[in-house]
Amino acid sequence: MVNINPSDASESLNHHTHYLRLKSSKSYVQAFWEGNPDIERAWVPWDWAETVSQQTKNNSFVLFSPSNDTLHGVKADYEHLKTQRTQLYGNLWYKDSHTIGSAEWESLDIRSCANPQNKPQNKPKNSKSLRASLLRLLPESTKTSIKRFIGRDKDIGKRNI
Repeated sequence: MVNINPSDASESLNHHTHYLRLKSSKSYVQAFWEGNPDIERAWVPWDWAETVSQQTKNNSFVLFSPSNDTLHGVKADYEHLKTQRTQLYGNLWYKDSHTIGSAEWESLDIRSCANPQNKPQNKPKNSKSLRASLLRLLPESTKTSIKRFIGRDKDIGKRNI
């Protein structure tokens, strides 16, 4: 990974790569990855990991090998209209993907799945009532258009499309 940011203030901006390690409470994810090398690695939430270091030096180069016990990511928070984060990166280790599927972070969050009281708070508690409330706000013409678009309208086949 090469940092080649155009701003002189780049090193002080919050847009650099974090090199991370899973927190001990999420070490089972590393064990899962080690035992399932043919499963694509998923992005995980920031609060599952801790930053070990960052690459902030401009015009710098970092080379690292993929591993089950390390992660990297960017959590950018800067005025992107004044300058842009510019990095080049590539994969020197693998020519072909030999994965058979992926496990997204939600399916790896086994503690929350095992204890429904720990469900993420960002999901509505009753999505059906929320959906119904939102649908009530839409005009009939919009609802009809949506039904036709998703193919639930009984007359869709009569339009000779």
